[in-house]
Amino acid sequence: MNSQIWLISSSHPVVNQAKKIFKRFGYDYPIVRASFDVLPKYADEAISKGAKVFISRGNSASLLKQFGLPVVSLRFTYHDFAMAFEQARKYGDSIAIVGYNGTLNLSFEPYRESLGNPHYVYLNNSSELKEALAELKKKGVNAVIGGLTTVQIAHQIGMKAVQIGVEDSSIIDSVSDAQYLLQIELQRIRHMATIDTIFNNVSEAVLTVDSAGKISLANNSARKILGSDCTNQSIEKFIPKRDLVQTTQTGAPQRKLTPINQVLCALSSYSIRDVDGSIENVLTFQQIEQIRELEQNIRKQQSNRHNTAKAHFDDILGSSSAINNTKRQAQRFASSNSSVLIYGETGTGKELFAQSIHNHSPRAIGPFVAINCAALPLNILESELFGYVKGAFTGANPEGRAGYFEQAHMGTIFLDEIGEMPLEIQAKLLRVLQEKEVRRIGDHRVFHIDIRVIAATNRDLKKLVREGAFREDLYYRLAVLELYVPTIKERGGDVILLAEHMLKEIASKEGTPEKHFSKDAQKLLFSMDWDGNVRQIRNAIERLCVLSDKDILDSNELYKFISPRGLHFDTKRPNSIGKNISDIKKNQIASILLQEKGNRSRTAQRLGISKTTLWRRIKQIERSDPDFLELVFNPAVDVK
Repeated sequence: MNSQIWLISSSHPVVNQAKKIFKRFGYDYPIVRASFDVLPKYADEAISKGAKVFISRGNSASLLKQFGLPVVSLRFTYHDFAMAFEQARKYGDSIAIVGYNGTLNLSFEPYRESLGNPHYVYLNNSSELKEALAELKKKGVNAVIGGLTTVQIAHQIGMKAVQIGVEDSSIIDSVSDAQYLLQIELQRIRHMATIDTIFNNVSEAVLTVDSAGKISLANNSARKILGSDCTNQSIEKFIPKRDLVQTTQTGAPQRKLTPINQVLCALSSYSIRDVDGSIENVLTFQQIEQIRELEQNIRKQQSNRHNTAKAHFDDILGSSSAINNTKRQAQRFASSNSSVLIYGETGTGKELFAQSIHNHSPRAIGPFVAINCAALPLNILESELFGYVKGAFTGANPEGRAGYFEQAHMGTIFLDEIGEMPLEIQAKLLRVLQEKEVRRIGDHRVFHIDIRVIAATNRDLKKLVREGAFREDLYYRLAVLELYVPTIKERGGDVILLAEHMLKEIASKEGTPEKHFSKDAQKLLFSMDWDGNVRQIRNAIERLCVLSDKDILDSNELYKFISPRGLHFDTKRPNSIGKNISDIKKNQIASILLQEKGNRSRTAQRLGISKTTLWRRIKQIERSDPDFLELVFNPAVDVK
């Protein structure tokens, strides 16, 4: 049964009539017959069972309104009055109708003249009823028309009385009105519940002060500072009067620091005007310590945002077989949870591979925490890796700090320059990797961690193991999977592809006109000895973008702005026919063919050779590498 709408009446006929109508139309609402003296008891019971709207009439409707819920009064029709008057005329022509202000009189007034202008008595409450009926009897009134209580008292004093009935349509209409009011009431309740939830769950303390200076409302945060019994108390008991003067005298919001109940708070206050014209002041305040804690948490969260990996495999540019083989191997490593040791010369892009492996692993949604083991001294490196508790050492953060291993929980930790890690830390690192637990400096507790380790080095760790500078057991723990990142020399024509990409990228970033390399500049780039690998190429290209005013960068520009910086040129390289040079030429042809989407004319033009010479060189390459073109394009394309 739906207990949100209740029909309550003291009249047997109305109750029985309503039951029939409810059954006929399928209304599943409670119907209760309750005399006037027990009506409050039934109203309380209905509310406890979820009543939101009442349906009643007459004095019962007036009483039910005192319970604070919407009340739909059963309306009387002309037919109701006409039927009652027809019965009352059996007792004489002097007839009076007795009703309560706001109920029966509103229904009767439209029909008063057509019914012969009978006597009419307006009552405010039932206590006036007996005296009013006695007065009608003295005046010679033959019969009265009214509700059940009127009829009962009239009979007690010896008067004739007729109870006014209700048409079926009135009951049906009242249910429709009650259903409409129920929807409004439910919406109001939801709205108030939302406001109450927000009001009592915001971190700031909020309270309202009435015109008399008393606290009328206070949320949970305010009660924690002022006390649970702060409502109805003077605001001056908690906040100095001097800080309230600005609030009450101006409508503009005021903000200042002030002690509230002996706690230093940031206070904001402003005035609001109610619909009746009265003014209330709204105060919001927050403890300074809470603001400081919030600021620290925001800083911590912002620092954690840096624990992300930005690079993906698509960001690693190159078309040489050397780099493509490395990418394929790294992609296979990504699906594993095993430790990875990445080794290669400085500037080859080891961290790009580490980030890409993380981003393509099941841990991609977790943090990626990178630390350079060579950048920190021994005493700082240990605290950064493992964290520390409050007061662990002089100069420590007073709140303590979680180490990089804790920050990397459920993600990946990248230990760059692992070969530079001191032996003392290597032993502790090995224990963390074996036990999957970390203990902060100065703490007796251990924290379980779930991390994947990727380490990188440009040193020969096996040699360091032989020399006693690196733990052998740690080496084998880290080098479960090994990934070698090739140098730029081993990548052949990738140098031109990378240089052109960087040239376009840097120009776009700096907002400068786009620049291009001439053919002789491309040859020169290819012949340079890039000891610093990709990092050195980027530095050189960035220098060119800043210093050169030309849109077409030729070999003279490269000599002018790059050569003095310590780059060397292999003058023998372009004409050499040794095995290594043949491999480089092969990679160069593959790189430019890929850039030109297989167009041999443009490829030959960029290489500075004829199309026939290019065709002959491709045929020479295919004798030793039949799948050359297929590997270049993967899948093969028409390169005629």
